[in-house]
Amino acid sequence: MPGKPAARPAALLAALLLVAGCRPAGAPAEPAAGTPAGRILAEGRRILANARRTAYSHIARVDESGGRYELDCSALAALILRNAAPEHLEAVRRASGRSRPRAAEFQSFFEAAPDSPGGREGWRRVPSLAEARPGDFLAWRQELAEDNTGHIVLLLAAPVPERQGQEPGTPPVAPDGAPGSWLWRVAVLDATSAPHAEDSRPAGASGVGRGTMWFRTDSAGRPAAFLWSRAGGQGAAVPIAIGRAVAPECR
Repeated sequence: MPGKPAARPAALLAALLLVAGCRPAGAPAEPAAGTPAGRILAEGRRILANARRTAYSHIARVDESGGRYELDCSALAALILRNAAPEHLEAVRRASGRSRPRAAEFQSFFEAAPDSPGGREGWRRVPSLAEARPGDFLAWRQELAEDNTGHIVLLLAAPVPERQGQEPGTPPVAPDGAPGSWLWRVAVLDATSAPHAEDSRPAGASGVGRGTMWFRTDSAGRPAAFLWSRAGGQGAAVPIAIGRAVAPECR
C-alpha cells in the first residue's frame, strides 16, 4: 500500500526474487505471461471475449465452441482454473473436500494461505488491496443460502484509489472521510445475476461479464467491505480474502 519507501533489506529481497524468477507482490502492473496468474488472467479474458450466450445458473452448462456459459461465480472461477491452472484448482478442492468449491470455500482457502511469495500449494494470500493486481481472485463469505455462500471475482485491473491527487506517499482519502477507511475502485470479471457499475452485460441480462465494484479497506489496507455497483455508503462488511496463484518452484 502507499507509504514510506521500502527498507534496503526489502529491496534486496525483491531483487533476489526477480533473479530467481519469482516476482514480489505488486511489482508488475500485470503478471508475466506463462506464470500461473498470467495464464489465469488470459483465460478469464478469453472466456469474456468468447461468451455469446450466457446466464447466471447454479447448474453449470458450458459449450465453449458455441460460446455458451450458464454458470455461477464459483463455477466460473473453477472453469478458469481448470483450463489455465488445474493443479491450483485441485489444491482448493482438496482443502474444501468439494469437487467444485463454492465462494465460501475459496474465501477460507485464500484466508488460510500464507502471504509469503511462495505461498502454499501454489497459492499465496495477498494481504492488502493495494498489492492486488490483475489475475488475482477476490472472494468473500456471505452465506445467504446453500447455493449462495458469497461471491468470487477475478481482478481485470489493478485496484485504484477512488480519489487521486494526494501528496506522493500519503494514503487515499475515503469520500466520507472515515479514519482508516480507504475506498478502491476495482474492475472485475464474474458471473452474476445483478450487474455492477459500468457493466458489460446488457440491461436485464445475467451471466459472465465485467464491471466495476468498490471495496473499503481497514487501516491495515485489508479489504473489509464491498460495494456492489456504486461508491456511496459503507458497503457490506464481510470476510474477504485475496488469492494469487504462484509457481510451485517459487516455494
